[in-house]
Amino acid sequence: MKIGILTLPFNNNYGGYLQSIALYHVLKSNGLDSIVINRRKNKYKINEHIRYFYCGLKGLIKQSRKQPFFLDTEKDFLWRGQLMIPFVEKNIRLSDKIYSSCELEEFFNNNCSALVVGSDQVWRPGFVPNIPDYFFDIVKGPQKKIAYGVSFGNSSPNFKKAEVKKIQSLYSQIDFIGFRENSGKKVCDFFGWKNNNEHVVLDPTMLMPPEFYISIINKDDIVSTHNLFCYILDYNITLGNGIKLVADYIKEDPYYILDPQKWKDKKYIMPRIEDWLLGLKNAKVVITDSFHGAVFSIIFNTRFIVYANKVRGIDRFETLLGHFGLLDRIVYDEKDFIPTLNKPINWDDVNKRLLEKRKQSLMLLLNSFE
Repeated sequence: MKIGILTLPFNNNYGGYLQSIALYHVLKSNGLDSIVINRRKNKYKINEHIRYFYCGLKGLIKQSRKQPFFLDTEKDFLWRGQLMIPFVEKNIRLSDKIYSSCELEEFFNNNCSALVVGSDQVWRPGFVPNIPDYFFDIVKGPQKKIAYGVSFGNSSPNFKKAEVKKIQSLYSQIDFIGFRENSGKKVCDFFGWKNNNEHVVLDPTMLMPPEFYISIINKDDIVSTHNLFCYILDYNITLGNGIKLVADYIKEDPYYILDPQKWKDKKYIMPRIEDWLLGLKNAKVVITDSFHGAVFSIIFNTRFIVYANKVRGIDRFETLLGHFGLLDRIVYDEKDFIPTLNKPINWDDVNKRLLEKRKQSLMLLLNSFE
């Protein structure tokens, strides 16, 4: 059985890469031959509701509130990912680039006997090209259809009426559905999508032990570590003030990882995946508003604070941290940073819960292929 893995188009996101690598190796370590389908964004997807704005030489793209606009920024992807792509290619089997639903359907039906969609926000409108494909619309035969670690991104995803109707019939035919968040089933119930095999599972990155990630880090040429590691997706004043309070309190300079396309006024760096992993592992404190920033803090038993990223959805943090009795690591205001920092974490209890949840999630995933 050759399994196709269909996930978010790669966009130089640490969590996006690592969840793909983890899922690939989970299947491989259990004797399942798989390939990650390199689905890129459509080169052009134009809708009458869209207006195209250019800002500067790179032509930055804004999105319509009604319908997302996709442009394949391949040059920018290569530029920003030049330190990441070699790591990904070294650690997974990747298909040739695929740019359309027709190419995707042809590749899958000619090469694979099962399709795993996931993980991450693959069911969030606007995050993937032609979202019915991610509800297995491309599967035209008896192949297994498995959704693992899938997320809508928030509790009120903005599907179009035609998509809701189309997905209703597709959803009932999925063989296994593993939601990343507790709210996943509620979203489906709201839209009237029914399936009798729905579960909440761990993100695939948590199906692999910390030793796996340590093994894929080339430590020979990694020399720097940072005691206050700040992985920030959406910087704001409240978050910045909270970080400064922690920095002053522990007498450490914050090491920021920010998206250079967003935060040109901040000193930024986008390190290699290896450096990012080791930074999270070796830090004394991690401050993050990222789901996978929190995930790897837990995996490496690093003391951490999660700033509630309401823009990207809170449920992902509540589900994740709820699994391990760590809901008190979430902060909403700068005054909460120091009290949260000083709350002890019972890592023995966290690790015990992680082992139990990993065993359950892994069993559900592997049984879905039978």
